[in-house]
Amino acid sequence: MLSPNLQKCDKFHGGSIRRVDPDKAPESIEDRNMFHDIVHRCYERRSGLRSAIMLATRNGSGSIQIAVRAVQRPVVVVLYVVSFLVCQGFPVQSAAWGKDYLFTLAGGYSPEGNQASLEANVLFLQDILASDELEPVEHSIFFSDGFDDTADVQIVDPSDPTLPVTDLLKSLYSLGRQSTNLDYRDHQIPNIAGPLEPSNIKAAMQRVVSRLTAGDRLLIYVTAHGSAATGRNQYNTSINCWDRQFIHVKEFSTWLDEVPPEVPTIMVMAQCYAGGFAHSIFDRGNQRNGLAKNLRVGFFAQQHDLAAAGCRPDIENDEEYSSYFWGALVGRSRTGHTIHAADFDQDGVVTFSEAHGHAILASNTIDIPLRTTDALLRVYSRIDQYQLDDSSIGGGGSSHSSESENADEEADSLDFPLQEPASATSVGRTTAIPISSQPQNVPKLHSMSGTLNEICEHTSPATVREIQGLAQQLQIELTEEVTVVFDRYQELRQGTRRSSRFRGGRRSRGRSSGRRQLREAIGEQWPDLGASDHWRDSPLLAVEGQAELMDSIQQLPAYKAYSQAQLERQATNQERELLEVQQVKYQRLIFAMETALLAKNLPHVAPPEVLAVYESMQHLEQSSLHHR
Repeated sequence: MLSPNLQKCDKFHGGSIRRVDPDKAPESIEDRNMFHDIVHRCYERRSGLRSAIMLATRNGSGSIQIAVRAVQRPVVVVLYVVSFLVCQGFPVQSAAWGKDYLFTLAGGYSPEGNQASLEANVLFLQDILASDELEPVEHSIFFSDGFDDTADVQIVDPSDPTLPVTDLLKSLYSLGRQSTNLDYRDHQIPNIAGPLEPSNIKAAMQRVVSRLTAGDRLLIYVTAHGSAATGRNQYNTSINCWDRQFIHVKEFSTWLDEVPPEVPTIMVMAQCYAGGFAHSIFDRGNQRNGLAKNLRVGFFAQQHDLAAAGCRPDIENDEEYSSYFWGALVGRSRTGHTIHAADFDQDGVVTFSEAHGHAILASNTIDIPLRTTDALLRVYSRIDQYQLDDSSIGGGGSSHSSESENADEEADSLDFPLQEPASATSVGRTTAIPISSQPQNVPKLHSMSGTLNEICEHTSPATVREIQGLAQQLQIELTEEVTVVFDRYQELRQGTRRSSRFRGGRRSRGRSSGRRQLREAIGEQWPDLGASDHWRDSPLLAVEGQAELMDSIQQLPAYKAYSQAQLERQATNQERELLEVQQVKYQRLIFAMETALLAKNLPHVAPPEVLAVYESMQHLEQSSLHHR
């Protein structure tokens, strides 16, 4: 456990104390705790300074090697830290200044899947990084077809004149599918590194990894499409790359294995099924192999078995996770709207964790975002008399085939049930944790009971803010029992099902969309427009005559019935979307409540090595983009 001084300590902006080599425990763990105390006392002497200590380990010669990343007045911070260590009798090696290396994986798998919103996300991040307030970042962008100058981005055609009759007929003959005028153009992202191809990305990452040293950080941002897992490991989801290639969690995790142990990795992913990549904290992406040897944290738009919001040919709507996330860090959204209240603790810096919390509270989407610490907690911790079920959080899991993609890939649930205490497994790839090291005489664990206020006690500030904010949005008092949350959620789900059955039954008794009747009425009046195979060739659709023709169509009784049916359908869809968003907010709240309880119980059921990694991950999640 960390010392009381550390628990009171200010944020370490920029990184985390890295967990130590298990082979050196317990001596190195004691060194780490002592270093935490030293750093905290430096903070007390220099109130208001924000810095980050990335690494603190005793090397073979007995000295402590540190890598410092400072946010304000770095030289002063380093001098205070180093001088204090010397006064304490520690031989100190020279400090290393770190650098951020950012990989952006973006775009679609084909022009039809490469919506303009994906391009806009990358341009937004480039604009953020170009700010004079931020330290320079080495940014490698891999987008769609790369340097190919063929049209690869799907957009809404702004040059198309108003063609009301054409648009109406598109809707009538396409059974209501997308009737927007779509076009394609080459992407407009400057300074890219290449196409979104796995081999290309891997080679570039290997080149960068070979240059990483203590104090550096590797950041990875994904704004692309994703696919659900198809093998027996339900978390082995994928990033969909150009020309329908894939990067699966298992492969991605092996890439991160090459990162030096003293260099942390921070991920931000907004693709569908992104939550599978939270399991990249495990060796080869599989929890049964134990935790990876180097520190990794991430923030993900959606659970492993659910599609995410976003990916549109228009860029006016930025209702997607990464726009909220990056926007929170700089105080404005992708579309230029000001973002307030993302700095939860009002210390002047919005951390990654706070940006993630802002996305949870501010977005009205289908997403149920998560962190890598959530993935760790759901493997190594448990809640008394409560069964975790990730698929129920999402309203139903995805199906998985019985065959594995690889012979050595097995289902996570085979050897390590989520709700069992942490058992014999490995932390890193070389050191197994024997069963005898598991905590004995485990005290009574926290259960899903009591009030929301009680759930929030001794919980991380970010999780508390999420619980409080979501409860307020759902009009649930913090003094209410947690059973109220589950009862209201079930009532909402049942009401939604009853409403859907009613609407379906009403429609099945003969209520029509009016589409077929309007097609027939138009065909009777204007035969050229009634032929489904060549209506587009009709001279009646000349641009100059469409306004007058549309006036004539609107006088048809069938058009009035069709318009009324469309209005009713639009109202029904809006009602359904509202109910869906309400359900998602309940799911987010339940997920946050589970996180709070799992975190409280972790020290009682997990080995010390797992707890040390969890603490390091928490600190790294509380880092941010670096200001000059």
